[in-house]
This record gives sequence, structure tokens and C-alpha cells, in this order.
Amino acid sequence: MAGLKAVKLGLVVLLSAAPVLAAGPSVEAASVKALTMKEAMDQGLKISSVLRDAKTDISKKKLELEQAQHAVKSEEAKASGLFAKPRNLSQDLTTRLKVPEASKQLYLAQETLRQSMNTVRFDVQKAYLTAYQDEAAEENARKKWEEAKTALDTVKKKRKFGLADSAEQEEAEKTLEKAASVYKQTQLTAKSSRLALGKLLQLDMENKVQLSFEPDYADLDQKQLPAYINSGLKSTVSLLKDTEDRRLADHKLSTTRDLYSSKFGSSRMKVMDGLYKAKDIDMDMFLASYETTLSQVKKDWEGFFLLLGFIPIPKSLLQGEFDGLRYLDDLRDALPIATMEQNKAVLQEKESRTAVIAAVRASYMEAKGAEEGYAQALRDKDSAVSALDKAAQKVKLSLMKTDELAAYKEAVGKADEQILMAQMSYDTALGKLDIDTGGAVAKTLKKGILPYQNLDDGLAAVKPQNPKAPAGSWKLKPAVGPLLSDFSVTVNKKIGATDYALFTKDGHAIGKRTKINKAVRQLTLKLSQLENLKVVLYAKGKPVGELLLEGKGNAGQLAAAKAEATDGEANGSADGAANGGSSVGDGTTGSESGSGADEEKGLGTVIIGSYKVELDALTPEAYNAASATMSSSGQGIFYKADEPGAVWFGMDNAVDPSAIADPTSSAALSQKEADALKVTVEIAKPGAIASLQTPEQLQQQIDTLKKDIVKLEAAKEAAVADMKLSEIADLAVEIKDAQAQLGMLEALQKGDSQAALQQMELVNNPDALIAALSEETETPPGEPGGEEPPGGTAPGKDVASEDALAEQAELQQTKLEQALAAGEPKAAAADLQQLLATQAQLADAQTGASAGQASLAEAKLKLEAVLKLAQAQGDTERVATLTRSLEAVAEAVATAKKDALFAQLDAVQVLAAALPQEAGVQTQLEQQVTKLLEELQQQEKAKYTPEEQAALADVSASLAASSASASIQPIPAENVLSPNIFIKFDAPPVIINGQAYLPIRSVSESFGAAVDWDQDTLTVTVSTEYRTITSRISEDKAYVDGDPVQIDGPALLLEGRTYVPLRFIAESLGLQVDWNAPTQIIQISY
Repeated sequence: MAGLKAVKLGLVVLLSAAPVLAAGPSVEAASVKALTMKEAMDQGLKISSVLRDAKTDISKKKLELEQAQHAVKSEEAKASGLFAKPRNLSQDLTTRLKVPEASKQLYLAQETLRQSMNTVRFDVQKAYLTAYQDEAAEENARKKWEEAKTALDTVKKKRKFGLADSAEQEEAEKTLEKAASVYKQTQLTAKSSRLALGKLLQLDMENKVQLSFEPDYADLDQKQLPAYINSGLKSTVSLLKDTEDRRLADHKLSTTRDLYSSKFGSSRMKVMDGLYKAKDIDMDMFLASYETTLSQVKKDWEGFFLLLGFIPIPKSLLQGEFDGLRYLDDLRDALPIATMEQNKAVLQEKESRTAVIAAVRASYMEAKGAEEGYAQALRDKDSAVSALDKAAQKVKLSLMKTDELAAYKEAVGKADEQILMAQMSYDTALGKLDIDTGGAVAKTLKKGILPYQNLDDGLAAVKPQNPKAPAGSWKLKPAVGPLLSDFSVTVNKKIGATDYALFTKDGHAIGKRTKINKAVRQLTLKLSQLENLKVVLYAKGKPVGELLLEGKGNAGQLAAAKAEATDGEANGSADGAANGGSSVGDGTTGSESGSGADEEKGLGTVIIGSYKVELDALTPEAYNAASATMSSSGQGIFYKADEPGAVWFGMDNAVDPSAIADPTSSAALSQKEADALKVTVEIAKPGAIASLQTPEQLQQQIDTLKKDIVKLEAAKEAAVADMKLSEIADLAVEIKDAQAQLGMLEALQKGDSQAALQQMELVNNPDALIAALSEETETPPGEPGGEEPPGGTAPGKDVASEDALAEQAELQQTKLEQALAAGEPKAAAADLQQLLATQAQLADAQTGASAGQASLAEAKLKLEAVLKLAQAQGDTERVATLTRSLEAVAEAVATAKKDALFAQLDAVQVLAAALPQEAGVQTQLEQQVTKLLEELQQQEKAKYTPEEQAALADVSASLAASSASASIQPIPAENVLSPNIFIKFDAPPVIINGQAYLPIRSVSESFGAAVDWDQDTLTVTVSTEYRTITSRISEDKAYVDGDPVQIDGPALLLEGRTYVPLRFIAESLGLQVDWNAPTQIIQISY
């Protein structure tokens, strides 16, 4: 310890004395100025042109974002009219991606500024340390020059008394000459580095400046490296850019899919959705299915309408300039291209992650090397001080001449110089590592000398920190025009949440508490900054956790706000259920988000044109009708919250959520402006509509419409006479729209809300108007275009929508509950059968099973034709590829069927949980569950070839025969079901002494994990993105990320496979595992 104290004391003296000495007598007359490292960094940040440009770029990007938001609103306004100029896919995509692209650019500009600030600090630090080091070297050279002068003077005096000869004087003169030369060189070097620092800081540093330096050190322990890597992954601009590019590619793909869906029908896109579920999309199959979809769309618009009973109007005229396949225009393959771009972006992001990890590792190793050099310099100082102490003792004992002590003092001085040089190199290396880790190193800095006695070598293998498994996912999709969007979540079932609500991070409610499987509908503007929102989860009315939203665009993941495990229990035995652990925020946020009293009571009210609508009652049809009045009324869209004292806001002037929350914002209307708003129609609640005009005003509007219709009919007759088919088609739609407006107003005049709403569905709704014309004028079979195209539907016609089926199921469930409450078992049984039938239809609609299978069947035919051609040409590589594609088609068909069955199963299980347990229908529900499980078993069994089934049977027989000390009961492989994991066993699951076991390799690899086996230690290691699991045969203790975990039973080696308890797999891999005792079926999901 004495040596360490001596080193510290010596270094502090050196570092503190150098600036003072620099200000002392010098051969150069100079006015001394002082500059600390902090002052230098502040000055660098202040005058940096790079930072100035970066800040300007941020301001520019903010304006571009606002411009993009206004541009999108303008485009939406221009497109809201009945006869607005049609847009193609390219235009729609450009509009939809303007704001996400601008948001991305702003985010990257902000991150670039942050990283640039770190870079400026690092550059200033390097220049400052160089100047300081050169100044210290100059001071050391000056001391030696002074010492050489003193030594020469001494020799000269000695010669006067005959105590020295000419040779000694000559040697002293040479030493002085050399010292003077070194001093001059160090002066030049010091001035050069000082001027360089001055130039960098735009300061006049021509004369000497007093620089100061306080030694510090960072935590470079190897345990800190994963955190440094993680910080680098979150802060490196190149990776952030690739991540944003990937997110934008995700958004573009989703947006393209939504545009296709809205244009061609959601059922057409279900098969595509099914293909996206695969880890690796088979592009041959995808393209074949895509071509099938386009051919079906083309068929939809073949044929004619007969106007006036005899004029054949091609459907292509009614569909508009960019409807049908013409909508795709120059982006015919937009969906496949978007898919490929998204795949490419994912790979690029992975490569960038790898590069960042490598860069941080390299900087860390460089810093460790500098640390070791610094530590060795300190050790050398210890040795030099120790040698000096021993020499001094010898001098005292007359064992050494006093003159000989000078060499030891010089060694100590050189050691001090080496320490300073090592310290400078060390600090520079730390600065580089700090840049690569986004400032993470600076947070660990401590003042003082490096504790150098017990440093690790940094050579052990280190893995980056495993990210925490997401607690769920979120999704955002347009609901009503650009005004409302639907926000929905999918939460890990292990959390046990039944409801959720959306809040800002500071606790302000965004909408009402909602069931987990329902969407929250809210103003799109309020959902435009999802990074400022959080999800609060509830179980039976009590808050159970908080989740933060990660990701951007229209989808992302939910992450726990606080790392705290829930109390959910898991049971992996054959008569229970196994549930993996999970952690979410504890949800105990007090009144901010844990109380229903703090939730929004309603969405608020909007005025669109001259319609006043409660947002809870705003439908796409109401939005279309209201938008048609914006031009004639001269009014845009205005919003008022559902709370006392709320003011009206102009949505055209609002570009972020704060604009419609602050009564002082530029979007807020004055009382005079609000009073001036004109309203003619009010929709105060769902299913209700009323006119706010006086009877006279309403009659006047009706009379005006009648006159307009007469004029339109006359124009159409003239067009018919001239056989101008395009004009006839346009006028037919315009007349139908005017008639719908008239019908709505006449119904309002009579007070008939339902009839008014029915007519309103057509107003300003081109698709609905064309569908209505189609129903009125569709030609019978035998006429041109009269036959319904196989597999197609007329434009606007579609099977019952998901929303309609969901509403029907909800009404049927209410009717069932009423029958049960009234004690009418027969009626309840009949109602249940109707409900189950509707649920089956809804499941088919939700998954697109029927449409998907039909599309895949056509894709199969196309692939078989191409395969036949490849076989004839002897193209073996193409044959192999197409064979795999056909196998993928078969898997996709099976997946489509399975998805529909699982959707039905979920619906039945939710229904069973919602109904009273003593209800007589529970038996029927249990029978339905068993029926669906049996169908799923058959689907699962079909995955295995006869050879694979025979091999499984052989392993099962061997397992049953080998049970000497324990009872082993094999379970058929098809008894393991999963809605979202493709699991295929080469050995069956088993029950051992009542405990369910699964072969860990089959389950783990199906989940995307890597499995390694060490034969010497009989140890299996499972590595996932989130954790590493190690289990050793015959031991009932395993390790998860190095932490010991007690498991219900020992890992076993059976028939060459490692088997572990079901509960352990669930908890380790974060899976949801349910056991159905009567059927011995295991359901696995994540």
C-alpha cells in the first residue's frame, strides 16, 4: 500500500505542478490564460459547425414533418369527394408513407445530433490531452535544460579550483546543448498542439495557456461489457438508421397489404397473411398465390351492367380510372416487392447489429489494452519508488555515494512521465469506447488514479445481454377515414389480464377500458405518438401491470414497464396446466391509471362539414356522408373532448396530440368561432340520426335536391342519346348519390332514423353506390357478362364481414344468456347451436380459411404446371425448388384449416368462461371443445408421413418396454397442438409417474432455439434470443442465464433424447402450455 500511495502522491504532484511551472519564469514572455477540460468541451459544443448544421437539420426535419402532416390532410380532403380524381396505388402509398418517412428522418436527425455531440467532445478531449501532454513534456525538457545549465556552471566553478578538467566541462556543454535542442523541439511541439486546440475551439492560444487535468478511470470489468454492447446497440446511428429502415419497410408492407385489402376485399388478403406467418416465405408459392389473387380481382370486374334495361355499361367504366387491376398501375407487383424489401431490411438490420457488437468489442479490447499499459506504468512507478527508497537507505548507511542517488531519482521522474503518457492513451481509448457505446462509459467514470492491483484481463468469452422477452404486441390500423384508428393488443396469456386501457405516460386516459380481444377506437392524432403511451392491464377490475409500447409505425411489441414477476402459478403435471413465468410492471400506479374513475368517459364529439357526430357513433359511412358537406358548408373537421369546459379545436391546424389538449394552442377555437359553426345533422349515439334544421330549411334542401336530380336525369338522357358510355356511367353514380341524399333527408323529415341511416350508407360512398347499381342492373345469366365469375363476387359484394359476424355473435350470446337467466334450457340449447355456427363463420372470415384454400388450390395448379415444364427441360435445381414450394402449399393449406379450428376453439373456450359454470350448456360446450380438439389432432397427424408415424410408434414401444423403475406412458405426437408454433417430434411426449415430459430438442428447435449436446458431461444447452438454458441428465436443477432453477423432476435421457418436465419448458422458453386431461392433449403457444 505504501508503494501505491507513493505513486498516487507522485502523479498528483506531477499533474498539479506542471501547470504552475508553466506559468513561471520562461524564456518566452507570455500572458498566461487558463482553460479547463470542461470549459474546452463547452466551447467546442458552442462553436461546432457540425452541431450547428445538425440542429438546423432537426429544425428542417420538424418543418418537413409538419409539412407532411398537412400534405396528407390536404390529400385526404381532396380525395373525400364523390367524384374526386381517382388515385393509384403509387399515389396512395406515397401519401400513407409521407408522415412515417418524415418521422424517421426527424428521429435520425435527433440521434445524429446526439452522436455528433459525443464526437465533438471526443475530438476536443483528444486535442486538449495532446496539448496538455505536450505542455508537460515541454516543462520536463525545461527542467532538464535548467539542470544542464546548473551542472555546467558547477563544472566551471570546480575548474577554477582544479576540481574538474576540460573533458568534464566539454561533456557538460554537450549535455546542455542537447537539453537546449530537446527543449526547443518540445516548445515547438507544445505550441503546435496548443494552436491546434485553439483553432478547434476558435480561441487565441498563441501564448501559453494554463491547462489542467484531473485523472479519472472507468469501469472496464468484463461484467460491464454486455451493458456496453447493449448501450451501443441502442445508440449507434448506423444501426438506428437500419432499424428505422426496417420499421419503415414493415410499415410499407403492412400499408400495401391494407390498401390491397381495402380495394379488393379483406378475404382476398387472408391467404397472404397466412403466408407471412412462415419464418421463411416461399416466394414461388407466394407469387403463385399472388397471381391467383390478381386473376380473381380481374374476374370481379368482367362483364356489364344494363342501364335502362338495354344499355350495356362495362363494369370497368363504373370502377373509375384506377380501380380494379388498373389501381396497381405501375406497381403491379407492389406486394411481392414490399415483401422482398422487408426481408432485405431485416437482414441489413441483423448485419448492422453484428457490426456494432464487433465495434464495441474492438473498442473495449483497445481500452483494456490502454488500461493495462496505464496499470503497468503505475507498477513501474512503484518499482522505481521502492528502488529509490532502498538507495536512500544505503546512502544513509554509507553503502552508496550520494551522486549515485541521482540515477534513481531520474528513474522515478521517467516513471512519472510514462504514467502521464499512459494516462493520456487510456483516456483517449475510453473516449473512443464512450462514443461507440453512446455515452455509457462516461456514466462509470470516477475521479482518481486507476486501482490497478486486481484488474481482469478482458479475455473471457462474453455474450451480449439477452433482451427481455416481450409481454405482448400492439397493432394500429385505420378505422374511420383518417380520423379514427383502432389500437389493439395481444398479451401473453400467462399474465392473466382480461382488460386493458391506454394511458399517456403521465397517467392521462386515452379511451375506455376494453376487453383484451377488443380494439380501442380513438382519434388517430391521439395515437400518433405511441412512444408517449403505455398500456395498463387489468384482471377482473384490478390493475395487474403496465406495459410500454416499443416500435413505430403500425405495429410493435409490449415491454414491461418494471421488471417484476407476476404471481401466476404453473403446473406441469398431467392433471394440471403448465404456464411459463412472465413479468410486467406491477400496475400499482395509484390514481393515475389504476382506477376506472380516471378513464375517459367518451371519445368526444366532432363536427365534420355540417354534421355533428359523437365519436362513439362515427362509422365510415357517417364519415363519408359528413365529408360530402365540407365543401358546401365551408367547414372542415373540429373536435371537442368529452369533459366539462372543453373547447373546440380545428383538426386542420393540429399536427400532434398536444394541439388538441391545450386550450391556448393555435388549433383552439375562440368562443365566437365555435358559435359560428353551422350544424345541420346530428348523430348523438349509435343508431340515431336527427336533423337540426328547421322544417322549412329541411324542406328547402329536399326541393333543391329534387331539382338537381331532374337536371341529372336530363343530362343522362342526352348522354344515352349520344351513346356516351363514360358519361352515362358517371351520371348513373351521381344520380344514385343524389337519390340517397334525398332519401336520407325525407326519412329525417319523417323522424325515421333507421331509414335515414340506411340511405346515408350510400351517400358519398362510390363503392356502395356501384354495388347498389350492380344489384339493380346486374344482367341475367346468358347476357354479356351475366354469369358470375367462378370464385369471384361483384364489385362491392362480399360475404358477411368480420364486423357483421362479430356483431351477430354478440347479439346471439346476449340472447343465450337471457334464455339461461330465464330458465329455458331448450331455448338456450337452440341459441347455443346458432351461436356456434356463427362463431364458425366468424373464424373462417377472420382466418380466411376458405378463401385461402381456394387460392392455394389455384396456386398449386400453377406450380404443378411449371414443375412439369421444368421436369421436361431437365432443370433439376428448378424441380427441387418447385417441389419444396408444392410442399409449402400443402403446409399452408393445413395451416389455414388449423387456424380456423383454433379460432373456433378460442371462441368456445371464451364463451364457456363467460357463462355460469352450472349452466346446462356447459356440457354442450365441452363436447364442442372435444370435437374441435379431435379435428385439430387429425390435422396434426397429417403432418407426419407413414414412415414418420411408424418410427414414432417404434420409439413409443421402446419407451414403454424400457420403463424398469418408472412408469413411462407415451403420448401420441399429434396430441401436442400449437396455433403458432410448427412442432414436429421424432420422439413422442411421455407421462412419467404422473408428470408430463417433452423431448427438449423438438420443442426448442420448433421455437427457433439452438440446441447443443455435450456428450462428455451429458449436458444440453438451449439458446434463444432471450435466454440460455442448461440442463444435465439425472439432475433436478437446471440453469437459466447462469442462475440455478429447481425443476419438478430430473432431466432424463430416453432413447437417445433429452426429456425434461413440461413445466420447465414452459417457464424457460416463455411458452403457454395447457393440459386437457380427458383427451391427454397438450396445447403450446407463445
